[in-house]
Amino acid sequence: MRGRRRRPRVARRHPVGTGIYTLEDSSPGQTYTLALRDDYTWGPGDVTSETEGLPKTVELEVVDTEPTRANMLLSSEINVAEVGGTDRDRLESGDLFTIDVPARPGLMFFNQAEGRPTNDLLVREGIAGGIDRDEVASVSTGGRGELMTSLVSSFTAVCVGADATTSLIGFDADAAAASLDEAGWTVGADGVREKDGAKLALSFVYPSTEAQSVVAGIELIQQQLAEIGVEVTPSPSSSYTDVIFQGGDWDLIWAPISTTLPSTWAGILAGDFPPNGGNWTYNTNQEFFDLTAEAQQLAGEESCDAWTAAQASAIGNLEVMPFAESTSTLYGAGVEFEVTTNGLLIPTSLRG
Repeated sequence: MRGRRRRPRVARRHPVGTGIYTLEDSSPGQTYTLALRDDYTWGPGDVTSETEGLPKTVELEVVDTEPTRANMLLSSEINVAEVGGTDRDRLESGDLFTIDVPARPGLMFFNQAEGRPTNDLLVREGIAGGIDRDEVASVSTGGRGELMTSLVSSFTAVCVGADATTSLIGFDADAAAASLDEAGWTVGADGVREKDGAKLALSFVYPSTEAQSVVAGIELIQQQLAEIGVEVTPSPSSSYTDVIFQGGDWDLIWAPISTTLPSTWAGILAGDFPPNGGNWTYNTNQEFFDLTAEAQQLAGEESCDAWTAAQASAIGNLEVMPFAESTSTLYGAGVEFEVTTNGLLIPTSLRG
């Protein structure tokens, strides 16, 4: 066929890249087999293919649930796995190498699209005020987490010590009920609030791969909101990002978005609405937009106050409600390793 460039033969026969391991075989979404290349001489710390202790072959298996990973570690079916939440309790007695790494944060977002109950700030305030944040944070992290003070991971060195959550409404069930009353949602005969013939029934989407402790935290939110007349239905999703970016059916969502820079949130909470853009919370908070624009004109530590103010605006207006951040643990059974500052395993550090 004229005008069509042929792919280089080497690209078809051999993996392309400079890493210490190359892909030898794969079953997409299930298993991947990596082989140690025999010509590697440019690794950090003078690591080469001949470095003692490097595994000759690495087999990666996709295991979605943390309880299953913990079971496989205990039964010696795997050598390395990341486990979080309360499943770690079962692994404490094992003779395992461990490194704690940042876990996905607990963040609850509100769907502010027209026609949704959560489009009304009074409803969002009622929901947030009806949730015992401290208790949910403890349960969702298996007692191992700390309350978030920023939308940015505390493991980063950016704007350390800034607290953007002072604008967040506090837990007060009576005040929460009053907000819902003011919004026109009154308690019906069955205990569920209603307005204009519709019940205050919310869909709460969360990733189906979350740890058992996170699911317990979400169920606690369901129970606490039921006490003030809000019916919440937890809905696990294997592809929650498709739900939000395609304008799917949701009112609340637990989206564990981990960020290391506050500027990232200028993109997450702004822009066109789905399906034309990525503003999936349907945020229209002009104060947030103005504050992020101001922060983007500054650099380094000089921008921290402005970014903190922008986060405080998003939190105070309840685009997002932060709960807690915790750690998960990388376990090694018969193998040791190192990780990056972001908690990613360094392949050249594997020693068996």
